Formats: sequence, structure tokens, C-alpha cells
Amino acid sequence: MKQFKGFPTSLEYTALPNLFYSALLPQISDINELKVTLHLFKKLSRKRGSLRFVTRGELMSSISLRKSLGNVERPFEAALLQSLEMTIKRGAFLELPITRDRQDESLYFINTEANRKSVAEIISGELKLGGLETVIEPAAEIPEPSDIFTLYEENIGMLTPIIADRLKAAEKDYPLVWIKEAIEEAVLYNKRNWPYIARILENWSVEGKSRGTHRRDTAKKTGIAKYFTGKYGHMVQR
Repeated sequence: MKQFKGFPTSLEYTALPNLFYSALLPQISDINELKVTLHLFKKLSRKRGSLRFVTRGELMSSISLRKSLGNVERPFEAALLQSLEMTIKRGAFLELPITRDRQDESLYFINTEANRKSVAEIISGELKLGGLETVIEPAAEIPEPSDIFTLYEENIGMLTPIIADRLKAAEKDYPLVWIKEAIEEAVLYNKRNWPYIARILENWSVEGKSRGTHRRDTAKKTGIAKYFTGKYGHMVQR
């Protein structure tokens, strides 16, 4: 990488809100999230009009952003989408998924009270987006955190819609205490990921557990589990 040669005498500047430095920046630990956040502020500062937003297509076509995020280990598109998800979840920006010309698209706004109101009005149809023929698609919502969701976020990682769905499904199959203890075990062995937690729950379901009562224990001996818990269970591969 060539060393940066410094700034010229005549410069253009991009303004950042003071709260970015005092409230937002101290929370950001992922370098890609920081890069995407700064790019969004830059692009939004160049917009004109009362309703300012950046499209996902604009970000995808940004050469400087592509150079910042793209590498061999993680493709640019995947890195961008993950970083956008992180900054939206952090509350810095608002995302409005839409369909334009039968293609999925998303609009990104700075998270202000005025923009929250505008996005709500766009979704309800009260406000039209000039120059854009769009059909609003409701964003996939992460459910309000329950005890198990909060426990996951505090100990394992980001609660995405997919993980939230898997936690909800697990609550139907296993006692709540099992899920909590599986999360605790994952933390204890530094295996902070959902597949590891799911394997713990599955093993407890098959092999039994001394604490808690599985909701399907009464049927376990008559189902497929009998092949794993019977006399020759050690000979059967799952």
C-alpha cells in the first residue's frame, strides 16, 4: 500500500454531527461499520432537499467504498450488507426497503425525529417519493427482546431476524431454563455461536438432562430418539 502523501492546500470538508464523536463513535468497534457510517454521512451531506437519503445501489457502486471494504476473505457486497445491518441496529441510520422497477432496493436516512416521521408517512402512503415509483415492503422486524433474546445479545452476539426466529423455535421445543443454561455453557467454553447452542440442546434432548423437563420427554422413547438412547445407541450415527 502506498503511503498517503498528505492533503492539498484547498480542501472540501464533510460535516459530522457533534453527537457522532461523543455518543456514536465510542460504541463502534468494527472498522467496516465505521467506514460505512462515514461514507453514509458523506453521501447524505451532498444531497439536496428536505428529504435526504442514500440508496443501497449508490453504496454498491461507490468505488472508494469498494476499495475500503473489499478483500479476498470477504466479498465487498457481503461486507457492505453486514456493516449496514450493524449501523442500522446501532440506531445511527434508518433503512426503508422498497421495490423499484421490480428490483429490491433500500433507502438509508439519518436517524432523526423528522426522518422517522417521514419514513412512517412513506410507509403509510401519506408521503410520496418524488421521482421514484416504489412499492413499500415492510422491513423484517426483530421482535421485542424477551428474556431469552436479551440473554443472547448480552452473551453471544447480535440478534438478527434469523437468530430471533431460531430462538423462538427453540422456545417451542425446549424449556426456557434449558436454553438459558445452554447459552451459559457456550459462554463458559467460549463457543459463542448459535450452532453450538443448538447442538447442546439437541444432545440434552436425546441423552436426557438432570435439570429441567423437556416438553417432549413423554414421547421421546417412541420417536427416533429411541435409536440413540437404547441399548445399542452408541453404535448408531446421527
